[in-house]
Amino acid sequence: MRARSRPVVAVGALAAASIPLWASAAGAGESYDEFNHTKETVTVSGVACEIAITSYRQGTTVYASTYMQTPAPECATYRVYASLEFLTEHGDTASASSLDDGPGSVVSGGAAVDLVRSSHTVIFASGPTVTYTLTSK
Repeated sequence: MRARSRPVVAVGALAAASIPLWASAAGAGESYDEFNHTKETVTVSGVACEIAITSYRQGTTVYASTYMQTPAPECATYRVYASLEFLTEHGDTASASSLDDGPGSVVSGGAAVDLVRSSHTVIFASGPTVTYTLTSK
């Protein structure tokens, strides 16, 4: 049987109001069924810009966040994306995504049983674009 794809869109601003931009590490008071986190550094006009990238599943809820941590003017963002792909209990593939001006973007989705991957994109105001993908283990 072929899995159906059902998009689930969450508004980044609403999600940002209800969850942190990045999660604390598992074992630090929270337990996650799946947890992925990394920090990436991109050099923009000679300045090291640090991006925090997180995705996780806790029960049936999945989250992803992309956050520019460096406040330097060279690290100013034009657009920041966070997106999720996950499986539902019926075997369907669902997705959720958010788009914000920055410095961060947060998205969440529900009815998940497995977090497949998350994608994180930052478009800098000065022009460069970077994209990272976190795949659940």
